[in-house]
Amino acid sequence: MLDAGRPRPAFSFDYSGLAFCHHERICHHERSRDLIFLRDLCYFANFAWNSYYFHVNRILILLLMFSIAFMPANAQKKKTTKKPAPKPTANAPLPDPYRDILANAQQSLVVTVSGWNSIDGTLQRFEKHDGKWQEVGQKFPIVVGKSGLGWDGITDPPSKSGQPIKKEGDGRSPAGIFKITELFGFDQSRDAKLPYRPLTESIECVDDVSSQSYNEIVDRKEMPNPDWNSSEKMRTIDVYQIGAVVDYNSPKIPDAGSCIFLHIWKGPGHGTAGCTAMEESHVKELAGWLDEKKQPILIQLPQAMYEGLRELWQLP
Repeated sequence: MLDAGRPRPAFSFDYSGLAFCHHERICHHERSRDLIFLRDLCYFANFAWNSYYFHVNRILILLLMFSIAFMPANAQKKKTTKKPAPKPTANAPLPDPYRDILANAQQSLVVTVSGWNSIDGTLQRFEKHDGKWQEVGQKFPIVVGKSGLGWDGITDPPSKSGQPIKKEGDGRSPAGIFKITELFGFDQSRDAKLPYRPLTESIECVDDVSSQSYNEIVDRKEMPNPDWNSSEKMRTIDVYQIGAVVDYNSPKIPDAGSCIFLHIWKGPGHGTAGCTAMEESHVKELAGWLDEKKQPILIQLPQAMYEGLRELWQLP
Protein backbone atom coordinates (compact mmCIF):
# COMPACT_ATOMS: atom_id res chain seq x y z
CA MET A 1 0.00 0.00 0.00
CA LEU A 2 1.22 3.52 -0.76
CA ASP A 3 2.17 5.80 2.09
CA ALA A 4 -0.67 8.13 3.06
CA GLY A 5 1.62 11.12 2.84
CA ARG A 6 2.68 10.43 -0.73
CA PRO A 7 0.59 11.25 -3.78
CA ARG A 8 -1.18 8.32 -5.48
CA PRO A 9 0.27 7.56 -8.91
CA ALA A 10 -1.61 8.67 -11.97
CA PHE A 11 -2.48 5.09 -12.89
CA SER A 12 -3.17 1.86 -11.07
CA PHE A 13 -2.88 -1.85 -11.77
CA ASP A 14 -5.65 -4.44 -11.97
CA TYR A 15 -3.84 -7.71 -11.28
CA SER A 16 -6.86 -9.94 -11.90
CA GLY A 17 -7.42 -8.69 -15.44
CA LEU A 18 -3.88 -7.48 -15.94
CA ALA A 19 -5.29 -4.35 -17.54
CA PHE A 20 -3.84 -0.85 -17.48
CA CYS A 21 -6.82 1.20 -16.39
CA HIS A 22 -5.43 4.42 -17.83
CA HIS A 23 -4.99 2.82 -21.31
CA GLU A 24 -8.04 0.70 -22.12
CA ARG A 25 -6.98 0.05 -25.67
CA ILE A 26 -4.34 -2.39 -24.49
CA CYS A 27 -6.51 -4.11 -21.89
CA HIS A 28 -7.07 -7.81 -21.56
CA HIS A 29 -4.05 -9.25 -23.29
CA GLU A 30 -4.76 -12.69 -24.69
CA ARG A 31 -1.16 -13.72 -25.08
CA SER A 32 -0.61 -15.94 -22.07
CA ARG A 33 3.17 -15.72 -22.20
CA ASP A 34 3.08 -11.92 -22.18
CA LEU A 35 0.43 -11.91 -19.47
CA ILE A 36 2.58 -13.91 -17.09
CA PHE A 37 5.50 -11.61 -17.72
CA LEU A 38 3.38 -8.48 -17.24
CA ARG A 39 1.85 -9.90 -14.05
CA ASP A 40 5.29 -10.40 -12.53
CA LEU A 41 6.29 -6.91 -13.56
CA CYS A 42 3.15 -5.56 -11.98
CA TYR A 43 4.00 -7.21 -8.67
CA PHE A 44 7.49 -5.83 -8.82
CA ALA A 45 6.29 -2.38 -9.84
CA ASN A 46 3.83 -2.27 -6.94
CA PHE A 47 6.68 -3.03 -4.60
CA ALA A 48 8.68 -0.24 -6.16
CA TRP A 49 5.85 2.28 -5.70
CA ASN A 50 5.84 1.60 -1.96
CA SER A 51 9.55 2.04 -1.64
CA TYR A 52 11.35 5.30 -1.12
CA TYR A 53 14.60 3.92 -2.41
CA PHE A 54 13.78 2.51 -5.80
CA HIS A 55 13.03 5.64 -7.81
CA VAL A 56 15.42 4.69 -10.56
CA ASN A 57 14.17 1.11 -10.66
CA ARG A 58 10.60 2.38 -10.81
CA ILE A 59 11.31 4.49 -13.86
CA LEU A 60 13.13 1.66 -15.63
CA ILE A 61 10.37 -0.80 -14.85
CA LEU A 62 7.70 1.56 -16.15
CA LEU A 63 9.63 2.15 -19.35
CA LEU A 64 10.01 -1.57 -19.85
CA MET A 65 6.32 -2.20 -19.17
CA PHE A 66 5.20 0.49 -21.59
CA SER A 67 7.57 -0.73 -24.29
CA ILE A 68 6.08 -4.24 -24.00
CA ALA A 69 2.49 -3.04 -23.72
CA PHE A 70 2.66 -0.87 -26.81
CA MET A 71 4.72 -3.28 -28.88
CA PRO A 72 2.71 -4.67 -31.83
CA ALA A 73 1.77 -8.29 -31.38
CA ASN A 74 3.49 -9.44 -34.54
CA ALA A 75 6.69 -7.66 -33.51
CA GLN A 76 6.99 -9.89 -30.45
CA LYS A 77 7.01 -13.00 -32.62
CA LYS A 78 9.88 -14.25 -34.62
CA LYS A 79 9.61 -13.01 -38.15
CA THR A 80 9.16 -15.75 -40.70
CA THR A 81 9.35 -15.44 -44.44
CA LYS A 82 7.12 -17.57 -46.62
CA LYS A 83 9.19 -19.74 -48.88
CA PRO A 84 8.22 -19.60 -52.54
CA ALA A 85 6.51 -22.68 -53.91
CA PRO A 86 9.03 -25.01 -55.53
CA LYS A 87 9.00 -25.17 -59.28
CA PRO A 88 7.73 -28.41 -60.77
CA THR A 89 10.57 -30.85 -61.24
CA ALA A 90 10.83 -34.44 -62.32
CA ASN A 91 13.59 -36.91 -61.52
CA ALA A 92 12.07 -40.23 -62.59
CA PRO A 93 14.07 -42.59 -64.81
CA LEU A 94 12.99 -43.15 -68.40
CA PRO A 95 10.38 -45.93 -68.51
CA ASP A 96 11.62 -49.02 -70.36
CA PRO A 97 8.94 -48.91 -73.10
CA TYR A 98 10.14 -45.43 -74.06
CA ARG A 99 13.84 -46.25 -74.01
CA ASP A 100 14.10 -48.05 -77.36
CA ILE A 101 11.56 -45.77 -79.02
CA LEU A 102 13.61 -42.71 -78.12
CA ALA A 103 16.98 -44.31 -78.87
CA ASN A 104 15.99 -45.35 -82.40
CA ALA A 105 14.16 -42.18 -83.40
CA GLN A 106 15.71 -39.74 -85.85
CA GLN A 107 12.64 -37.49 -86.11
CA SER A 108 10.46 -36.18 -83.30
CA LEU A 109 7.48 -33.94 -82.73
CA VAL A 110 7.57 -32.24 -79.32
CA VAL A 111 4.15 -31.10 -78.13
CA THR A 112 3.89 -29.10 -74.91
CA VAL A 113 1.01 -27.43 -73.10
CA SER A 114 1.10 -25.16 -70.06
CA GLY A 115 -0.52 -27.66 -67.68
CA TRP A 116 -2.23 -31.03 -67.39
CA ASN A 117 -5.67 -29.50 -67.97
CA SER A 118 -4.63 -27.11 -70.74
CA ILE A 119 -5.92 -27.48 -74.29
CA ASP A 120 -3.77 -25.08 -76.31
CA GLY A 121 -0.07 -25.72 -76.82
CA THR A 122 2.71 -25.77 -79.39
CA LEU A 123 4.50 -28.28 -81.60
CA GLN A 124 8.18 -28.16 -82.53
CA ARG A 125 9.84 -30.53 -85.00
CA PHE A 126 13.30 -31.99 -84.36
CA GLU A 127 15.65 -34.15 -86.39
CA LYS A 128 18.76 -35.93 -85.15
CA HIS A 129 22.07 -35.23 -86.88
CA ASP A 130 25.36 -36.71 -85.67
CA GLY A 131 23.63 -37.87 -82.52
CA LYS A 132 22.26 -34.43 -81.63
CA TRP A 133 18.70 -33.17 -81.89
CA GLN A 134 18.25 -30.04 -84.00
CA GLU A 135 15.13 -27.93 -84.48
CA VAL A 136 13.38 -28.07 -87.83
CA GLY A 137 11.16 -25.18 -88.93
CA GLN A 138 9.14 -22.91 -86.67
CA LYS A 139 7.04 -23.81 -83.67
CA PHE A 140 3.30 -23.70 -84.37
CA PRO A 141 0.08 -23.89 -82.32
CA ILE A 142 -1.86 -27.09 -81.61
CA VAL A 143 -4.67 -28.30 -79.39
CA VAL A 144 -4.87 -31.51 -77.37
CA GLY A 145 -7.78 -33.25 -75.69
CA LYS A 146 -10.66 -31.18 -74.38
CA SER A 147 -9.66 -32.24 -70.85
CA GLY A 148 -5.91 -31.75 -71.38
CA LEU A 149 -3.25 -34.46 -71.02
CA GLY A 150 -3.04 -37.68 -69.02
CA TRP A 151 -0.08 -40.01 -68.50
CA ASP A 152 0.20 -42.95 -70.86
CA GLY A 153 -2.27 -45.48 -69.47
CA ILE A 154 -0.19 -48.56 -70.36
CA THR A 155 3.18 -47.46 -68.97
CA ASP A 156 4.02 -47.03 -65.31
CA PRO A 157 3.93 -43.21 -65.07
CA PRO A 158 7.19 -41.47 -64.11
CA SER A 159 5.28 -39.42 -61.52
CA LYS A 160 2.12 -40.32 -59.59
CA SER A 161 1.71 -37.15 -57.53
CA GLY A 162 -1.92 -36.47 -58.34
CA GLN A 163 -1.35 -36.35 -62.10
CA PRO A 164 -4.08 -37.77 -64.38
CA ILE A 165 -3.81 -41.10 -66.20
CA LYS A 166 -5.25 -41.49 -69.70
CA LYS A 167 -8.51 -43.50 -69.82
CA GLU A 168 -10.98 -44.32 -72.55
CA GLY A 169 -13.44 -41.49 -73.09
CA ASP A 170 -11.83 -39.07 -70.62
CA GLY A 171 -11.13 -36.39 -73.25
CA ARG A 172 -7.40 -36.40 -72.50
CA SER A 173 -4.55 -36.85 -74.94
CA PRO A 174 -1.84 -39.29 -73.79
CA ALA A 175 1.34 -37.87 -72.30
CA GLY A 176 4.54 -39.77 -73.01
CA ILE A 177 6.61 -40.93 -75.99
CA PHE A 178 4.96 -42.72 -78.91
CA LYS A 179 5.79 -43.88 -82.44
CA ILE A 180 4.07 -42.32 -85.44
CA THR A 181 3.38 -45.26 -87.71
CA GLU A 182 1.21 -44.31 -90.73
CA LEU A 183 -0.76 -41.63 -92.52
CA PHE A 184 -4.41 -41.65 -93.54
CA GLY A 185 -6.75 -39.40 -95.46
CA PHE A 186 -9.55 -38.94 -97.95
CA ASP A 187 -7.24 -38.95 -100.98
CA GLN A 188 -6.92 -42.25 -102.79
CA SER A 189 -3.13 -42.04 -102.61
CA ARG A 190 -0.42 -39.73 -101.32
CA ASP A 191 3.26 -39.28 -102.09
CA ALA A 192 4.71 -39.75 -98.62
CA LYS A 193 7.53 -41.46 -96.74
CA LEU A 194 5.17 -43.12 -94.27
CA PRO A 195 2.65 -45.84 -95.19
CA TYR A 196 -0.63 -44.24 -96.30
CA ARG A 197 -4.14 -45.60 -95.72
CA PRO A 198 -6.95 -44.18 -97.88
CA LEU A 199 -10.16 -43.88 -95.90
CA THR A 200 -13.17 -45.55 -97.47
CA GLU A 201 -16.74 -45.70 -96.19
CA SER A 202 -16.05 -48.99 -94.42
CA ILE A 203 -12.90 -47.94 -92.52
CA GLU A 204 -13.53 -47.67 -88.78
CA CYS A 205 -11.46 -47.21 -85.64
CA VAL A 206 -12.92 -49.35 -82.87
CA ASP A 207 -13.27 -47.75 -79.42
CA ASP A 208 -15.46 -50.44 -77.84
CA VAL A 209 -13.38 -51.74 -74.92
CA SER A 210 -15.10 -55.14 -75.03
CA SER A 211 -14.22 -55.79 -78.68
CA GLN A 212 -11.41 -58.01 -79.90
CA SER A 213 -10.65 -55.20 -82.35
CA TYR A 214 -10.38 -52.50 -79.67
CA ASN A 215 -8.03 -49.70 -80.72
CA GLU A 216 -7.65 -51.03 -84.24
CA ILE A 217 -8.35 -49.37 -87.59
CA VAL A 218 -10.29 -52.00 -89.53
CA ASP A 219 -12.25 -52.40 -92.74
CA ARG A 220 -15.69 -53.50 -91.69
CA LYS A 221 -16.24 -55.26 -95.00
CA GLU A 222 -13.37 -57.58 -94.20
CA MET A 223 -14.64 -58.47 -90.73
CA PRO A 224 -16.97 -61.50 -90.94
CA ASN A 225 -18.31 -61.03 -87.41
CA PRO A 226 -17.89 -57.46 -86.13
CA ASP A 227 -18.12 -57.58 -82.35
CA TRP A 228 -18.18 -53.88 -81.52
CA ASN A 229 -20.97 -51.47 -80.69
CA SER A 230 -18.89 -48.30 -80.86
CA SER A 231 -16.41 -47.03 -83.44
CA GLU A 232 -15.28 -43.99 -85.40
CA LYS A 233 -16.39 -44.13 -89.02
CA MET A 234 -13.35 -42.24 -90.16
CA ARG A 235 -14.49 -41.23 -93.64
CA THR A 236 -17.40 -39.29 -92.15
CA ILE A 237 -15.17 -37.16 -89.90
CA ASP A 238 -14.08 -33.98 -91.71
CA VAL A 239 -10.96 -33.38 -89.62
CA TYR A 240 -9.64 -36.77 -90.81
CA GLN A 241 -9.12 -35.52 -94.38
CA ILE A 242 -5.42 -35.89 -93.62
CA GLY A 243 -3.81 -37.26 -90.48
CA ALA A 244 -1.31 -39.60 -88.86
CA VAL A 245 -1.64 -42.54 -86.49
CA VAL A 246 -0.03 -42.29 -83.05
CA ASP A 247 0.94 -45.78 -81.87
CA TYR A 248 -0.69 -45.56 -78.47
CA ASN A 249 -1.98 -48.62 -76.56
CA SER A 250 -0.91 -51.11 -79.21
CA PRO A 251 -1.29 -53.93 -76.63
CA LYS A 252 -5.00 -52.99 -76.67
CA ILE A 253 -5.36 -52.81 -72.90
CA PRO A 254 -9.09 -52.27 -72.25
CA ASP A 255 -10.08 -48.78 -71.13
CA ALA A 256 -6.56 -47.36 -71.56
CA GLY A 257 -7.63 -45.26 -74.55
CA SER A 258 -7.92 -45.71 -78.30
CA CYS A 259 -7.84 -44.09 -81.74
CA ILE A 260 -5.16 -41.47 -81.07
CA PHE A 261 -4.24 -39.41 -84.13
CA LEU A 262 -2.67 -36.22 -85.40
CA HIS A 263 -5.28 -34.42 -87.48
CA ILE A 264 -6.81 -31.09 -88.59
CA TRP A 265 -8.21 -28.87 -85.85
CA LYS A 266 -11.39 -26.85 -85.53
CA GLY A 267 -9.44 -23.87 -84.22
CA PRO A 268 -7.64 -22.67 -81.09
CA GLY A 269 -9.40 -23.58 -77.86
CA HIS A 270 -11.39 -26.40 -79.47
CA GLY A 271 -10.08 -29.50 -77.73
CA THR A 272 -10.35 -32.97 -79.24
CA ALA A 273 -11.61 -36.29 -77.88
CA GLY A 274 -7.97 -37.25 -77.19
CA CYS A 275 -6.00 -36.52 -80.35
CA THR A 276 -3.57 -33.72 -81.16
CA ALA A 277 -4.83 -31.29 -83.81
CA MET A 278 -3.48 -28.34 -85.79
CA GLU A 279 -4.07 -26.26 -88.92
CA GLU A 280 -4.53 -28.28 -92.11
CA SER A 281 -1.41 -26.75 -93.65
CA HIS A 282 0.69 -27.99 -90.75
CA VAL A 283 -0.76 -31.51 -90.94
CA LYS A 284 0.10 -31.62 -94.63
CA GLU A 285 3.58 -30.32 -93.91
CA LEU A 286 4.13 -33.07 -91.35
CA ALA A 287 2.74 -35.68 -93.74
CA GLY A 288 5.38 -34.76 -96.29
CA TRP A 289 8.20 -34.60 -93.73
CA LEU A 290 7.70 -37.70 -91.58
CA ASP A 291 9.91 -40.54 -92.77
CA GLU A 292 9.40 -44.19 -91.84
CA LYS A 293 13.15 -44.83 -92.10
CA LYS A 294 13.77 -42.21 -89.41
CA GLN A 295 11.28 -43.83 -87.02
CA PRO A 296 9.43 -40.62 -86.08
CA ILE A 297 8.00 -40.19 -82.60
CA LEU A 298 5.64 -37.92 -80.70
CA ILE A 299 6.81 -36.55 -77.35
CA GLN A 300 3.86 -35.00 -75.54
CA LEU A 301 4.12 -33.45 -72.06
CA PRO A 302 3.17 -30.41 -69.98
CA GLN A 303 5.85 -27.74 -70.38
CA ALA A 304 7.13 -27.93 -66.80
CA MET A 305 7.37 -31.72 -66.96
CA TYR A 306 9.16 -31.55 -70.31
CA GLU A 307 11.71 -29.08 -68.96
CA GLY A 308 12.23 -31.21 -65.85
CA LEU A 309 12.77 -34.42 -67.83
CA ARG A 310 14.60 -33.01 -70.81
CA GLU A 311 18.15 -33.51 -69.59
CA LEU A 312 17.45 -36.69 -67.61
CA TRP A 313 15.72 -38.43 -70.50
CA GLN A 314 17.91 -36.73 -73.15
CA LEU A 315 14.90 -35.36 -74.96
CA PRO A 316 15.15 -32.99 -77.93
